[in-house]
Amino acid sequence: MSFSVETKTSSYKLPLILAIMVHAILIWFIFTNVELAVPTPVAQKRQKPVDIVKAVAVNQAQVEDEIAKIKAGQQQKQQRQAAQQRKLQKLAQQAAQARAKEQARLKQLKAEQAKLQKLQAQKQRAAEKRLADLKKRQAAQQQSLAKLEKQQAVAATENAKQEALAKQQAAQAQQKKIAQQEAAKQAAEDKAATQARAQELQGVVNKYAVMIKQSIEQRWIIPDNINKDMSTKLQVRLAPGGTVVDVRVITSSGDTRLDRSARAAVFKASPLPVPSEPQMFDRFRVLNLTLRPEGVLTSST
Repeated sequence: MSFSVETKTSSYKLPLILAIMVHAILIWFIFTNVELAVPTPVAQKRQKPVDIVKAVAVNQAQVEDEIAKIKAGQQQKQQRQAAQQRKLQKLAQQAAQARAKEQARLKQLKAEQAKLQKLQAQKQRAAEKRLADLKKRQAAQQQSLAKLEKQQAVAATENAKQEALAKQQAAQAQQKKIAQQEAAKQAAEDKAATQARAQELQGVVNKYAVMIKQSIEQRWIIPDNINKDMSTKLQVRLAPGGTVVDVRVITSSGDTRLDRSARAAVFKASPLPVPSEPQMFDRFRVLNLTLRPEGVLTSST
């Protein structure tokens, strides 16, 4: 914009220079009396005495005519000078008007230029403010982005920890489940084995119980006139191999004869048939026997 203003101003320098030149010429014509040297009769008389003598004889009419011509020439000259002066004044006036108009135009142009510069300065300040605001927003966005990235990193780390913990817990749960399944399986197997062993032991117990019953019945001499509905309960202690160590009456039948005969029969049957295995023998170490005269024998180990 500054380049175009300078170009327009330089285009008006020529009219301004011409106006100044016209004013200078006008002033020169006003203050300088430029007249051409016209010889007068008097001067001719002074220069040439012979011509003065001749002039006396010149016709008065010719002199007056010559004077009139000189005056007319001077008048024409003055008229030309006046016309020239009026022309110069007109040119000067036009130049002044042109100068005033040019000055007014330059003033307006300067005002417009100042206004434009002011507007440009305002736009520049607004642009700088927008740029500063943009930078500020960008800085805030970068801070927010950095904070978000940090939070995401923390969240990712936490998620990784949670996932690792979840995997660990899942693995532990799986291991626990497997262990529980194994334990349940082992418990079931143990239970089955225990039941089988219990059944086996019970079979052994039942077998030796029958043998003990038969051994005692074979040696029991039941007294006469004994109420067959009576029964006596004995506690028998055995040593390894079946040897009877002690026999006590736990519940008497009410008839001492029946109690003594039952107790004597147990001692006579010693050693009673018992398992040789120590673990199995422990089931027979203490026996509780219930004896009845009708030959029914029940036992509990």
